[in-house]
Amino acid sequence: MLASTLVVCPYAGAMSDATPELSREQPPAISFERVTKTFPDGTRAVHELSLGAPAGQITVLVGLSGCGKTTLLRMVNRLVTPSSGAVALDGHDVAAAHAVRLRRQIGYVMQNAGLLPHRCVVDNICMVPRLLGVPARQARQSALALMDRVGLDRGLERRYPAQLSGGQQQRVGVARALAADPAVMLMDEPFGAVDPIVRADLQRDLLRLQRDQPRTVLFVTHDMSEAFALGDQIVLLAEGAQIVQAGRPSDFLTHPADEYVARFIGLDNGSGSLHTTVVDGVPLVVDANSRPVGRLDEGPA
Repeated sequence: MLASTLVVCPYAGAMSDATPELSREQPPAISFERVTKTFPDGTRAVHELSLGAPAGQITVLVGLSGCGKTTLLRMVNRLVTPSSGAVALDGHDVAAAHAVRLRRQIGYVMQNAGLLPHRCVVDNICMVPRLLGVPARQARQSALALMDRVGLDRGLERRYPAQLSGGQQQRVGVARALAADPAVMLMDEPFGAVDPIVRADLQRDLLRLQRDQPRTVLFVTHDMSEAFALGDQIVLLAEGAQIVQAGRPSDFLTHPADEYVARFIGLDNGSGSLHTTVVDGVPLVVDANSRPVGRLDEGPA
């Protein structure tokens, strides 16, 4: 019996090996247990969701705008408090943690980078280490090393956010999130506001950083192509953060759960993000701009 697997194409910066098996042995680094969030106006953003994010892997939450992705993400660092249910990091309920100390231990990258406009690049990166008591000289040296890691020229260290391009601002945001060496990173549409070429570069850099030092990453996007490029595990959400399907990227292509999943990723060859095509006899997965995201290889089940 043959089974298809997705092999991610190198244009997005991923390794060419087949998608790895998700770890089922260890408990998830981030877990949601029957969480619900109802806002004061009666809007139910999340309804009884249970989900685990494996340690050292990128879990991508993907879905249409307003489906509850960001609400879920912000429960982890207590920017949003669930109406019921529990969120845990490494088995510890985040509700029992001191909110400020918790946030300083978690990397957080937003769509607009969230940089302090009155502080230069190096001071933005140093912010959390300095709050944690790291000496100024040591924090600055670490910040410069982080600039190297995320692909920022050190000559930018004294520039202010308004003097940077969108891509540069996002790189500063990633460096700042890494500055306290967190085991967990939360990334909320971090590359959504930059042009496609810069976005592909940023995706490549994130995957490189992840290969160098694996972290538990919870990544929010509305773009299925980005989910396929980055995710070890993908969770497709519908309204109210209802899980439509969760699994490896290849699972979505070879075994979509229902018609909604097939339409969302474009397997019906409609207007979705992805669809399949054959080039020189090779079955490929391409995005809405006909760029290859991966190929489907046949191998033993």
